[in-house]
Amino acid sequence: ATMATKRKPQRWSPLTCITATSLSPSGLIILESNDGEVETLVRTNVELRYDGSEPLPLLTTSSAGVKARWDPRDLNLSCHVTTHRIVLLDEKEVVGGSIPLPLVQTAQPAGGPSFRSPLGSYKIELSTLAWGELSIVFRGGENPSYRRSSEHRDDAYDAIQRALKRKAWHDKERQVMKEALRPSKAIASKKVGVDAIMTQNALRHRENANLADVTFGG
Repeated sequence: ATMATKRKPQRWSPLTCITATSLSPSGLIILESNDGEVETLVRTNVELRYDGSEPLPLLTTSSAGVKARWDPRDLNLSCHVTTHRIVLLDEKEVVGGSIPLPLVQTAQPAGGPSFRSPLGSYKIELSTLAWGELSIVFRGGENPSYRRSSEHRDDAYDAIQRALKRKAWHDKERQVMKEALRPSKAIASKKVGVDAIMTQNALRHRENANLADVTFGG
């Protein structure tokens, strides 16, 4: 009988330590469409780096319990910015991890040319509540150039900032609260027929007017 094939050690890098990401059988990100998640940007040929002195803890340990040596860098990933998170994919190995935006304290553009490093890497430095400091380094996609690296970093930074400002992950909560606070439902439910419909329409009109005042600072 042939010997059992030796189990490959479990990858141990920033990508396998951040939040696990659900992927389809073909390796695509499964968006949380129930929560209104939308993908806003994709850039390829990026790196994920962790600069801490100690390795990050693995998210899950395989049953074999054999893990590879800690590697603080993941190379050749694709970076997907959504309204809810930053997803990083190793498409070749079909491994994905995500950084939920509510866990991002700050996102800063960094790197680029300097006196000591004329071709310094363009990156985004993230300060996170769960994993400390992480960096996403942009290499300029499939046909890399230094200028394209800069553009990719700027595009991704803008997308992350827009998502952090928008806080779309609160939308569902806000919608539930808004519905719960609508007096039109409670009052109209005590009336019947045409009278109920008229009461509800009048109240809803007033609520919408109030909402418009709040939204547009009226």
